[in-house]
Amino acid sequence: MDTEREALQCTAYPEVQSFCQRHGLAFEVVDLRWGIPNTQATDYLTTELCLEELERCQKTSIGPAFVALLGDQYGPCPVPRRIEEKEWEALRAQLTSRPRDLELVTRHFQRDDNTIPPTYVLQPSGSLVVPGPEEATLTSVLRGGAQEAWRLGLISQEQWMCYHRSVIEWEIELGLLSSARGDQGATVFLRDVQDLNKHILDDCSLKMVDRLVDGCLDTNAQSLLSGLKGRILDAQPGALKSHHLSWSRDLVNPKNKAHARYLKQLSEQFVARTNHQVLEQLRELELARQELGWLYQEIRHHLWQSTESTKVFCGHQELLAQLRQQLRQDESRTHTPLVLFGPPGIGKTSLMCKLAQQVPELLGHKTVVVLRLLGTSKLSLDARSLLRSLSFQVCLAYGLPLPPAQVLEAHSRVGHFFHTLLHTVSQRNFESLVLLLDSVDDLDSICHSPRVSWLPLKCPPRVHLILSTCSGQQVLHNLQQTLKDPSTYWEVKALSGSQGQEFIQLLLAAEKRMLSPGQRDVLWASLPECGHPGRLRLAFEEARKWASFTVPVPLATTAEEATHQLCIRLEETHGALLVAHVLGYIVSSRYGLSEAELKDVLSLDDEVLQAVYRDWTPPSKELLRFPPLLWVRLRRDLGHCLVRRPVDGCMLLAIAHRQLSQVIQVRYLSGPERAKRHGVLAEFFSGAWSQGIKKLITLPLVGKPLNLDRKVAPQPLWFSSTVANLRKLTELPFHLLHAGRLEELKQEVLGNMSWISCRGISGGIEVLLDDFDMCAPHMNSPEVDLVREAIQLCGPAVELRGLEKSVLYTELLARLLFFAASHPAMIGQLCQQAQSWFRACPYPMLVPLAGFLQPPGGPLRATLTGCHKGITAIAWSLEEKLLVVGTQDGAMVVWDVEEQQVVHVLMGHTV
Repeated sequence: MDTEREALQCTAYPEVQSFCQRHGLAFEVVDLRWGIPNTQATDYLTTELCLEELERCQKTSIGPAFVALLGDQYGPCPVPRRIEEKEWEALRAQLTSRPRDLELVTRHFQRDDNTIPPTYVLQPSGSLVVPGPEEATLTSVLRGGAQEAWRLGLISQEQWMCYHRSVIEWEIELGLLSSARGDQGATVFLRDVQDLNKHILDDCSLKMVDRLVDGCLDTNAQSLLSGLKGRILDAQPGALKSHHLSWSRDLVNPKNKAHARYLKQLSEQFVARTNHQVLEQLRELELARQELGWLYQEIRHHLWQSTESTKVFCGHQELLAQLRQQLRQDESRTHTPLVLFGPPGIGKTSLMCKLAQQVPELLGHKTVVVLRLLGTSKLSLDARSLLRSLSFQVCLAYGLPLPPAQVLEAHSRVGHFFHTLLHTVSQRNFESLVLLLDSVDDLDSICHSPRVSWLPLKCPPRVHLILSTCSGQQVLHNLQQTLKDPSTYWEVKALSGSQGQEFIQLLLAAEKRMLSPGQRDVLWASLPECGHPGRLRLAFEEARKWASFTVPVPLATTAEEATHQLCIRLEETHGALLVAHVLGYIVSSRYGLSEAELKDVLSLDDEVLQAVYRDWTPPSKELLRFPPLLWVRLRRDLGHCLVRRPVDGCMLLAIAHRQLSQVIQVRYLSGPERAKRHGVLAEFFSGAWSQGIKKLITLPLVGKPLNLDRKVAPQPLWFSSTVANLRKLTELPFHLLHAGRLEELKQEVLGNMSWISCRGISGGIEVLLDDFDMCAPHMNSPEVDLVREAIQLCGPAVELRGLEKSVLYTELLARLLFFAASHPAMIGQLCQQAQSWFRACPYPMLVPLAGFLQPPGGPLRATLTGCHKGITAIAWSLEEKLLVVGTQDGAMVVWDVEEQQVVHVLMGHTV
């Protein structure tokens, strides 16, 4: 079905992708057999990965999760990778009368006593010289043994099927026939070649049907294929889309008019079916219509992360007991927040999550517990987004009015609202509130500011705030400057040596694994008295791969050495270049990459493609892509080193451990490699090679330049009139900056009115200013500084009238026209773009003809808008660095004038 695959790649997938983008969705195709040789496509590991990916798609996809192209081949039946001990003995009993067959099977399988229960493991083909006929014989022998064992009732029908089902039937069974969603998320496209039976018996060279080793027709496979088609028709007729094709020796040839018509119909049917499934799911999902869907997604994400973090918990019981006692003591009095600190990987996150689980039992079942694992989602990366989500969740939990729009428009107002909210909750004198914020090191604002302005100096009764941070970091020092009471700080120490061994044993038991005595000796020798949970988990990730017949090598003795050891193993398995580039792209990204984005980026990386297609040629002459199977194999071996975080409506992959990120920086992103990774990412997010634009490459086996379409996702600023391309807006400025492409950054981003308006409308003025603040220090550009200040001066008008294009364009034009002549390259161009928009505007509008509003660079630097209840008093500090404002609601707001940030909000004052 290669021709059908290519037709879908070229025409159907781009159309569905655009449709999904217009609805704020990402479209990802997972075809693990594309772009690889048949020997890799049919091995047992690929089959296992295909079924795992299918389950992932079913869990995450809105709409279609499974599409099958079914022709006239039933396909190979893979040999099971593992056979449990009881099942093995049943098979062995049927083969004792056939010594040669028994010897063949025992030669290919080896007993592994490290699994619970013990299993027999198929040995990799690389360790045995297995010609095709012998492999086929192994399959036949196992089938015969399973058939007899099933007849005698020694194995179940499900176990019997493991030896008689092809890969295709396994996938259709999981994706359609046994799926709870039925045909709602699945489609099978059936190609029926007319008069095929008249030709396949006459010509043994025809490969379009199943053949035995000697070239004869495999009638058993054809019978099973017929039965599979019948099962689909009986069980899920709505999912079956049949196409009848007249006989042709070259089967499907796009140059044949009838075949071209068939391919066109197939693509159109795929688009219509897929789009319909997406729309049906969007209608059914209440989340699509809930205004607070973003909040529920955020809460679910952190609850899931918490559950994963505490699946295996060991030690720290004494510290947990002390913390519980402290919470009880603080329940009825004003108190300071608590800060847990310790080195990276010491177990602070699991401790915080465990404490969150125990709080309701401690303070009462009606206690409201709010947990955030900072840095694991976009809404937990900066203080403004964090306070916004915390305020919404607390208001909903206590039935209080949600934050009004004017509060959300400025960081200072959100901070003020948050402080007031904590006192409101305390005065209810009923349910307690416990806020747990893990890894405040990963909060952008706290890393770059000496003050933690949003942090309450004191918590009122029945309100508890618990933070965690790494020791030896600037963040802990900043906290100590804000919270000066030594009793605030609680150190998280390493586990004891015995607890470390217990932790490893618990991890192994959770995976239903064990180690032989000799392997345990090697493991403990590598970890003398080690109680560092991060280091212990790295050791476990290595030890869990040991079979009982594995002779282990000594493990690294430090976390850094273990991380390098992990990278070396990945390089040996997957190739040094692929590992370096994949991990380099993930670490170089601003917040992470989705799997679809990563595969697109790898499809633009010529070095990676040249390494991949060193030993075989790509399957298409029109397009060139990175084979998805190679990424899925690497992702599986990375395991817990990757974490998923929701950002901009996508689920992104990021590196889970700070230590690994640092090693990747040193190992793969030194010298010019860092700029190269950012350069390819910038090309992707700019859309430079999308929408049919071809890119030249020379592949080793071809020897001449090829101009091929990489079929990467288009990157417009707006997917529709209401859906902005948030991923482009977030990532492109970051990568242009770090790739050193500063002129492009000025022209396409910071000096582009379309970009400025899109970024401002979709994210707000403060997000737009954050982009300028990120770039300006590296550019030494007066024009950039002027534009940034002009945007800041627009703030009050935008807050009053709302952020619409007409408001933003009028404000910027009336402030920047003063500088259009003196700075024509950037500011003059911006003004021309704004004027062009006004000229094209279909309705009447007042257009600035000259500068008349306060320009940037003048005496007015900013308008402080943090107090929305009316100002009753105002005073300066002696150094005139702090401004204190009294408000009608009894708050004293302290401003740092230089940083233009709220330093403190002091509640409970009267005029």
